[in-house]
Amino acid sequence: MKVYFLTGEEYPSFFDEHKENIFRAVHFSHSFDNSDSVLGRASIVPIGEKSYEIWVSEDPVKKFVRNNTLVYQSGNLLYARFESDDSAGLEDTAYNLYLRVFELRDSLNANLVRIWNYVPNILDESDNLERYRQFNVGRRKAWDEVGPKNNNNNIVTPSASGIGALGGALKIGVLLSTHKPIHIQNERQTNAYEYSQKYGPKPPTFSRATYVEGVGLFISGTASIVGEDTLHVGNPIEQTQETMNNIETLISLENLSKYNISKEYSLKSITDWRLYIKHIHQAKIIEDKFLDIIDKDDVNHILLHDDICRKDLLVEIEGVIFEQ
Repeated sequence: MKVYFLTGEEYPSFFDEHKENIFRAVHFSHSFDNSDSVLGRASIVPIGEKSYEIWVSEDPVKKFVRNNTLVYQSGNLLYARFESDDSAGLEDTAYNLYLRVFELRDSLNANLVRIWNYVPNILDESDNLERYRQFNVGRRKAWDEVGPKNNNNNIVTPSASGIGALGGALKIGVLLSTHKPIHIQNERQTNAYEYSQKYGPKPPTFSRATYVEGVGLFISGTASIVGEDTLHVGNPIEQTQETMNNIETLISLENLSKYNISKEYSLKSITDWRLYIKHIHQAKIIEDKFLDIIDKDDVNHILLHDDICRKDLLVEIEGVIFEQ
């Protein structure tokens, strides 16, 4: 699998050339349009000319419908999208969409690997509760009821991101595998699903990364959080550094070996990056700091302008290490 970030001019001819092999496609824009059979649309503003994210498989991608949901399959990986307006309230919308996610997972006899949650107006408040916290309540309710659990009846959570969108529907992209994944935590950070109630009635529900043997490592949206608290409030450069420190620790051999993963990854191993930036005027200094830390030519990345899940977070970064 290979990820391409493209401009609007590049996309049409690229699509014509690779359409049988496209596994995941997302268009970031101002638009509130719903997704179609090809593109997942996220109302997140790109910074710069690149606005399309396209995952291309080496082999033709199989497409089929299951539970009224279009599923893309490449080898042991499967991908599907879910979306719904939240006129009934974001908590109920998140709950109902996640019920559909788990229903699809069960019908495919597959495992959750990576989830992208695009939450419209994520930091707004209604009914005296921030919308991201409403989303977390609905997601966790569904997880507690029918989500995956281990033999001790504790929830099993994949890597994920919860990112703001300008508006429109709640949109969720879900990556699954027929192989059993390994979900990974970071000793520098409290497990997200164990955050205290100062971050909402129910905590976020995800792990810091997920590994699938023979496929690669999927890194969750990562920010300047140590323990469960935000560090370097108001300082975008230091938040970028702390975020990268978290990612470097997460993918280190010392951390991965705790999960019996004998991989020697570094930041340069990451094949594609997404940088979500809260304030567009800080984009250049954040990108410059990021590139300085990576110290690598031709870093495959995209910059996106949107709200992040806490008011005091200025940047969130995620990435993938594909082994193939």
